[in-house]
Amino acid sequence: MHDSGSLLVLPGVDSMKCVNTINKLNTIAKFIYMDKFWKAQIEQVFVDDNMDLELIPKVGRQVILFGDIDRMAEKFKFLKAFYKDKMSQVGWNKYIVINLKFRNQIVCTKI
Repeated sequence: MHDSGSLLVLPGVDSMKCVNTINKLNTIAKFIYMDKFWKAQIEQVFVDDNMDLELIPKVGRQVILFGDIDRMAEKFKFLKAFYKDKMSQVGWNKYIVINLKFRNQIVCTKI
């Protein structure tokens, strides 16, 4: 029987991690929703087994490894610059993974 006060119950995951994950999802969803560019670009936000966030864009086949919401505005700033400068030159299907988890850099994996 599940606690009726729980918002989310995941087997093998403690309730504090679930609450933190819900808070992360809420924070990033608000950020995306409030920004016209990101609202048009991001299709889904996925939580992986490590409770890291992954973004699925509407254009292209890549997965954006976002990680935690720390430095969220900075990560979106770097990603926007990458989209405008690099992706417009090489094409939207050049990379399968765009990793924003590292400070001050974007690491990409080619298809």
